Amino acid sequence: MGDAAGLTDPFSGEGIYYALKSAELAAETVIESLSYTGRMEKYTEKILENFHKELSSGAIISKLVYNFPHLVHKTVRKNPEIAEMLFKAAGGEESYSGLLKEVKKIPLLKLGLGHHK
Repeated sequence: MGDAAGLTDPFSGEGIYYALKSAELAAETVIESLSYTGRMEKYTEKILENFHKELSSGAIISKLVYNFPHLVHKTVRKNPEIAEMLFKAAGGEESYSGLLKEVKKIPLLKLGLGHHK
């Protein structure tokens, strides 16, 4: 559960939310398995269902931000809405998957990857 299971926000490093939510899922799984309606292997399935998409998207965002800071700086200067979404995602108000979806929509020239004439 939580940090021990590697359930931490890949961008911010925060883990309290994931610790509490994974503990809740573990308790549900134990109760289900004791009532013979479930099995303990369901815990892994529940973790994947609840966290995989966001943790994967957060990992991509984290790699972009930490490996390409100059590109990210250019991008947020030209697209302040992306900066706002990044701060909200890091604070849990927005999803990393939603942020990643929006970033993918930005034309390369607007990201600072193209050439200006």
